[in-house]
Amino acid sequence: EGVTYSLTIQNVTDTTGNSITTAFFEYIGELTDPTLVLHLPFNDGTGLTVADSSGNGHDGTLANGAVWDNGQMDGAVRLDGVNGLVSVDPASLQVNTWNEITVAAWVKNDVGAVGQTHDIVSLWNYPLSRSWVLTHHENNQYFFEISGQGNVSGGTVSTDWTFVVGTYD
Repeated sequence: EGVTYSLTIQNVTDTTGNSITTAFFEYIGELTDPTLVLHLPFNDGTGLTVADSSGNGHDGTLANGAVWDNGQMDGAVRLDGVNGLVSVDPASLQVNTWNEITVAAWVKNDVGAVGQTHDIVSLWNYPLSRSWVLTHHENNQYFFEISGQGNVSGGTVSTDWTFVVGTYD
């Protein structure tokens, strides 16, 4: 079971000056989902290991100059845009057994549009195994592709924090 956090805000106004007497927000943290395969919250902050909080033990490893940084939610990993990465053993993810997948990440591009493609999250070994990629594409949009199934692109890459999601089912 997760932990519930609640926040109540009273006596404020919206952007047009209308009074809001009470606003309530509830967040339930650390939910368990039996279909969740991998979740890297990047809260570790030190060392080379990135702990998987899904409960499946698919920890990642910082490589090629990837370093810890501050993120949108908590921690983050800063990549150099050349070869820095976080690697997870693909064999442990059982990619040949899935029929649906959702891939999501908070991303921040420090340089904006550069006319190059940069992978955000990928498992690409096509045609040897089922493959997918979520990327900042050279056309300055986010791009999600499933090997042999097609692709979709949209949104505009910016230098602000952006939540990017690709889903296939």
